Amino acid sequence: MSHYLERLHGPVIPDPDMTIEVFLAAGTAGALTYTDCFGSRRVFCPEMMAFSPMAKAELNNFLDQWLTKLIAEGRSQPKFELTEKTK
Repeated sequence: MSHYLERLHGPVIPDPDMTIEVFLAAGTAGALTYTDCFGSRRVFCPEMMAFSPMAKAELNNFLDQWLTKLIAEGRSQPKFELTEKTK
């Protein structure tokens, strides 16, 4: 999920950009990665085989605030195309 930031003199970039896992049966979602113009965070680091509960909690909190704000602003659901990953 991304918010595309328009720059005054430059390309439109995703800022922030998150990778989210969705559990349809449970009706929940959770953050996996977060990237913005200042850096990035990951819940799981494959190189170190490490999971960070603190990063998961912080990113899920941000995701909750972001989605709440979008709903309050009356944003509609985005249209998307099915890809091989989503089929």
